[in-house]
Amino acid sequence: MAYDSTTKVITAPVSFYDVQRCLATSKNGLKDFCTHPGINKWSKCKPVINNSIFTAAEPLWWKGDNGKCGLTIPEYSTLAALIAAYDAGAITWPYQQPIGGSSSPFRLTDFKNYFHGATSPLLNWSCSEFGLNLYADSTIGGNMQTRFIDGNDLSIADIANYANWYFGVVITNGTVTRSGSSPTTLVNTGFSAQVPTTGIPIGEYKVYPFISPVPMDQNPTTFIALDGFSKRLVQIYDSQYNVSLLINWNIDYSAVNYTITVENRSALDTLTNVYVMMREDSKAWDATLMQDEVSKTLTNTQVPGNGSVVISGTVTDIDYFAFPSWRFWFIADAGDVKVSTVLRQQSGV
Repeated sequence: MAYDSTTKVITAPVSFYDVQRCLATSKNGLKDFCTHPGINKWSKCKPVINNSIFTAAEPLWWKGDNGKCGLTIPEYSTLAALIAAYDAGAITWPYQQPIGGSSSPFRLTDFKNYFHGATSPLLNWSCSEFGLNLYADSTIGGNMQTRFIDGNDLSIADIANYANWYFGVVITNGTVTRSGSSPTTLVNTGFSAQVPTTGIPIGEYKVYPFISPVPMDQNPTTFIALDGFSKRLVQIYDSQYNVSLLINWNIDYSAVNYTITVENRSALDTLTNVYVMMREDSKAWDATLMQDEVSKTLTNTQVPGNGSVVISGTVTDIDYFAFPSWRFWFIADAGDVKVSTVLRQQSGV
């Protein structure tokens, strides 16, 4: 049999019965087969618009007349138009099937090596969930994986000349827009594009993937949104760390118990010069320590990249009545990381 239900591939010689079984249809006309809605558009070989009645002498017949393997792939002349397309809904590259006649004949042989189980060559894309704006080299990254092998599925290299294009991402908050491209063309399976974020306003940005014929530093005027992909969100911060404090007096008000959660918005890092203090409320963290104020040095603390760590302990030997209002400080990296909270005296104590 020329159709293997296990591999889901039709091989020569192709019969009407093979196509019927593969497409699970009771219809048996050539037009019915070539226009069937269940044809997998990601198969390399499938019915395409090609004005040849016989394609045996055309090794790349499966590219079709437009060179895009039967796919209609919208192009946009600006990033604003690309963004609008994503915002309007899911991005698809429609499959354009033959319509019959001399310019687009139906051919049973188009089903030779048709793969009913084919999947998109655009495997996935991802981006940072948050980024920083405070360093000279601050960026957020977007990553894409594609299939780039010769098989019965389409690869990115099969479609037009996209193997020579570049992967890119654009971010915008509606007012500020930044973009960047991968340094190499789509000749491999994985790509990364970095978008500079130095100095941009903090807040939420939308992130959109695309491909273009030249990188962004060469000012492309053609952009393609990617089938099956959608926009993502990134949060831009002006600090690498987010620190939250849970502070409580102990039962006799002679000590303070602390639980400090440090969230790292960047790569693996180690906090150094780490300490906690109990100070009179109005005193700055770096002011000379006064009588009755307490400082406690902690060990250097490694914080995983894009992760968090919890630091807990107790500050002891506190004279509760020394000040009407206390302030607990957490300090690290010589003051680059600092956060505090007020602890007021409780009435009736």
